[in-house]
Amino acid sequence: MAEHVRARIRDAVVAVLRGTVPNRMRVYPMRRMPLQAEQLPALLVYTLAEDAAVETMSGPRFMARDLDLVVEGVAQDNDDLEAELDRLAVIIETRLGAALNDPASTLRGLARAGGLVRTEIGMRPPQSPDEAGTGHIVTTFRVNYRTRSDNPELNT
Repeated sequence: MAEHVRARIRDAVVAVLRGTVPNRMRVYPMRRMPLQAEQLPALLVYTLAEDAAVETMSGPRFMARDLDLVVEGVAQDNDDLEAELDRLAVIIETRLGAALNDPASTLRGLARAGGLVRTEIGMRPPQSPDEAGTGHIVTTFRVNYRTRSDNPELNT
């Protein structure tokens, strides 16, 4: 089964987060998922965009890629929402920061470099009278990796 290096990076981030988050928190490797109150707080891992540039002119060409990888924290709206979103940000930033800097981690083995580049915080109002709203903290990490132009499954 073909697996782009981008997918392996996403899987490595999910593994890092699943291995370190508190037991009550769930980590999902997807962007859109209807979450019930009992599934919160949760982390969603997905990718948004990727820039690529050719590094070499002769074959095989190597592509430098900058991936925008998102970890979105979702929590149920309550009086402690801002603090809960900040707690999620601490978990996300410390765990991914450590994995991106640890030469022994699977994530660092795939990525040449990476770090947090943007954080957005927002709310989603209730969609029905019996539903609570949710708060979201969306952290975007720019992850640099390299592949061959003729083989996006091979990390170089």
